[in-house]
Amino acid sequence: ASNNCITCVAGTYAISGSGKCSQCVAGKYSYSGDSVCTDCPWGTYADVAGSSTCTSCPTGKSNDEEGMPKCPDCVAGRFADRRGQWFCGICPRGSYSHPEQITCMRCPPGTYNNQYEQSVCPACPAGTVTDKKGQKQCVACDIGTYSETATTCTACPLGKYAPSTGTASCIYCPAGKYNNALQQSECKDCDAGMYSKPLSTPCTPCA
Repeated sequence: ASNNCITCVAGTYAISGSGKCSQCVAGKYSYSGDSVCTDCPWGTYADVAGSSTCTSCPTGKSNDEEGMPKCPDCVAGRFADRRGQWFCGICPRGSYSHPEQITCMRCPPGTYNNQYEQSVCPACPAGTVTDKKGQKQCVACDIGTYSETATTCTACPLGKYAPSTGTASCIYCPAGKYNNALQQSECKDCDAGMYSKPLSTPCTPCA
């Protein structure tokens, strides 16, 4: 009797006695002469049938399962900066990322992030600021100042004051009081024989 056995090429397999070679399905691979296909290991994939090798997951993707035909994208708030990752890393506080991100980005000035694994950095609330990248929390403006933008505290102008920290806008001096200096936490009483109207900066002599 003649020997009609053939050796299956890489990417295919044959069950004993079947007499034919079949392609490995996507997510599996085989070497020449294998009788079974093997699952691609973690961090790799095979996206076509008949694969002889598995490919490392690209950056921005990961794979924590065997036998996968593709590597899922890292979700927002996570990252993968190297090929062949089993899992996506978590962005630390003060940073964020979009889907399929290679690295986390630091929160820009005027924003913050006090949570891990975030996709956006919220703007600083009124009366607070950050003037650097990658901040975990915003800083309250000092008394006598207010936040015109989320990056800078500004001194209260003449005729206005801010009595507490974290002020979003300065308050006009009430009637009978004045303020002739910048960055004040309170208004002064008009001198005897003087008066002022609301929203007025200087005191005026009584008629």
